Amino acid sequence: MDILELKDIIKNDLMFILDNRELCVIEVSDEDINNVYSLLEGNDYDMLLQCHNEMDDIINGIVINIDNRLKKLYNQSNGDCDRESILNEIISISNSIRYNSDNKGYFMGMIKKIYDNIDGDELC
Repeated sequence: MDILELKDIIKNDLMFILDNRELCVIEVSDEDINNVYSLLEGNDYDMLLQCHNEMDDIINGIVINIDNRLKKLYNQSNGDCDRESILNEIISISNSIRYNSDNKGYFMGMIKKIYDNIDGDELC
């Protein structure tokens, strides 16, 4: 992968992290975010690659947390539940996964199942 592709991946990953900072297992400080922005301004391929690898761990933690939230909502949606609350939560989740193309299909499939379970069309 060339440096421009790597920078695009890092930018996308950074947006996903920023949208889901409360779900990070590994703490992400403002200083960390600023350091990534500084790296993106330069052309040090090795540092960018290292940054990308470190961001993968953060992203994996977020993905696991989102997956757990969706599984919990799915289980809740199968019984007597607060349908409107679940709808609001899946809307929030769908907004927060927009930058994660690797898992987006799976997440949207889970959201669709939950939406169907709560008869989401009738709530809108």
